[in-house]
Amino acid sequence: MRSAGLRARALWALALLVVVAPAHAQPAERPRPLAFKRDARRAIGANIGAVAARAHMSAARLERLLASDADLAYAPASQSLVYACGGLAAPFEGVPREEGAEARPKLPPGLTPEDEALINAALDAGAAGHNHDHGHGHGHAGGLASLDTAPLDAALGAAAAAPDLDAALLNATAAAAAAAAAAAAGSAANGGPDPGIDNVFKLHSRPGAAKRIILDFNGYVNQGSQWNAERGVATFTTPAYSVDSDPAFSDQEKLNMIAIWRSVAEDYSTWEIDVTTEDDGKSLEGNGVRVAIGGSSEKVLGGGSYGGIAYVYSFGWTKYDPAYVFVDNLGANTKAIAEAASHEVGHRFGLHHDGVNFPNGTLAKGYHFGEGLWAPIMGTAYYRPISLWSKGEYPDASETEDDMAMIDALVPRRADDHGGNAASATRPAAAPLAANAARSAAGAVGTIERSNDQDWFAFDADAGVLVVGVDLVPDSATPNQGTFVRADLDLKVRVLTSAGGVLAEIDPRGALLRGAQRVTLPARDTYYLAASGTGDDNYASGYGSIGQYRIGLEFVTPGSAGQPGADPDWTPPGGSDPNPPPTNPTGPTYAVKVLSYKIQRRGAGGRVSKAKLQVLDSNGAPAPGVSVTLTWSHVPDDGGAPSFSGVLQTLTSSARTSGSKRGTLTVRSPTASSSRIRLTIQAVSGVGASALDQGRSDAVRDFSW
Repeated sequence: MRSAGLRARALWALALLVVVAPAHAQPAERPRPLAFKRDARRAIGANIGAVAARAHMSAARLERLLASDADLAYAPASQSLVYACGGLAAPFEGVPREEGAEARPKLPPGLTPEDEALINAALDAGAAGHNHDHGHGHGHAGGLASLDTAPLDAALGAAAAAPDLDAALLNATAAAAAAAAAAAAGSAANGGPDPGIDNVFKLHSRPGAAKRIILDFNGYVNQGSQWNAERGVATFTTPAYSVDSDPAFSDQEKLNMIAIWRSVAEDYSTWEIDVTTEDDGKSLEGNGVRVAIGGSSEKVLGGGSYGGIAYVYSFGWTKYDPAYVFVDNLGANTKAIAEAASHEVGHRFGLHHDGVNFPNGTLAKGYHFGEGLWAPIMGTAYYRPISLWSKGEYPDASETEDDMAMIDALVPRRADDHGGNAASATRPAAAPLAANAARSAAGAVGTIERSNDQDWFAFDADAGVLVVGVDLVPDSATPNQGTFVRADLDLKVRVLTSAGGVLAEIDPRGALLRGAQRVTLPARDTYYLAASGTGDDNYASGYGSIGQYRIGLEFVTPGSAGQPGADPDWTPPGGSDPNPPPTNPTGPTYAVKVLSYKIQRRGAGGRVSKAKLQVLDSNGAPAPGVSVTLTWSHVPDDGGAPSFSGVLQTLTSSARTSGSKRGTLTVRSPTASSSRIRLTIQAVSGVGASALDQGRSDAVRDFSW
């Protein structure tokens, strides 16, 4: 880690500004101090009412915050409040980092053994750093496979493929992608892949929106701002984002920047605001905020060890630009940088830290690091897969402010994109499958903009199997930087009849809904699919479950019930698939070996926390750079057929073997009642590879506990 010194809690003035000047020049002015806690209260003095009003709070509330939050500071030059977020940097202090790679944060104190195992599994996955396929059918290695993107051309298992469901999702995305492309080449469609690296500095989440958040990775020269007044210098520079010693942006760094942008964009996706990496030179006065991402607080600000720093309640006031995110203080960790960027912009909206109180109401932890799968954006969200806005619904919350309502006061929400009942439901275009007219497909994209939002879709189908596929914002995975979840939306889907009867509610416990699910439709009817954000045992509520999605539907074409092709598993005479998935050019086969796995059990359920794989070429030599597609399924204790539904969802993921010639997959099933989970190796994909050598592979492996 670069320049990771001790946290400075008192004065920036302790770090002298060293300049080389002619003998006759006046000595450089020392940086002015930031004052914390008691020092801050003394510095504010009788002016506390005005200072509190400038930060949009009462004097009594400011008194409480200054007494409790060690990272809330007073900036005398501007008579304003600043959050100097040392708590975001603390997990990386003293942690070594190899050039070009990211550091792993230290574990927070006070963890239960179960929670420590869960966090370690997530951090191990992120540290694995496997490659990610940014094209169609992408997957990832590492992370929680329950939270995987689940390529839908294989999500139903080898014996139950529904390839045109994936086509429905792609068609749904195509409309959104075309609209986005018309406005900006750097936009991403709902649920679709990230933009390419050629557009890294032209990324837009909401092209044309009046409000903007500029993520500035290019380096920033600060002049004429309140930061200059605080430091007492006319000019100082934030270096460009970098994870190595090369000043030029590598492809890896560009992928990292795109990953950070997509994560921040999802956090703010429900508002009329454009998260962008493009600075068009237009003023942000009254309409936006800049986030300078790079360097260290020691070098940029002359002191302190902070993950980020920002003026409180200063959105749209350019004299308070930029908010800072310090890459070196965050160990160049891509997830940490993304979380810190959303966090610091939150301070610009007036948000405060989400911490944890002792039972007597005094502050125990200034930053809550989360529970289960979830952590608050305004806490420390490095250790949990999912980070969300909060209103303090978790136990002993130090802050009960309504994060989203406070942002609403400065930026409007997006208009609802789909009706919320049967009468106003969107009817996506449906068409018979090209090779099987007995089944039809349709797709739609949408955004859950509010906690109580419901998006309804209508379609006409005959009796038979409905297949519902869901994609969210895809997880990020870049070389040497691991993988992390960027979706904020925990989607719940209900399927209803025209009479309002609920046929199915799809809401996996302890996981995000992704992949494909089957529902049996009893008769020819107009059916409805209702999508909404939901909560979880580990989330407290569905308050922060908002964001983007795409849905694909495949169902029996009206009038085709009973025909052979109405079955989604049907193949025409001769056994050929009417819609065969694409294959790679014919070449040598590969064998896949399961080297080891580790089981962790919780209560009546359990999970495979890690499985290590090795790929061998036709000569038996280890083969790096080969992607392996796997499906996890639940195996009943009674020896019945594997189940691809219920408490353990169908999980499909891809592991790409690295230079070490091994891939690592992680799957979590906290509620599986069975003592067995089955891993099926479905396919491999490498240069010239087209098939899996079943005879030499661990093609099917049951994990037992």
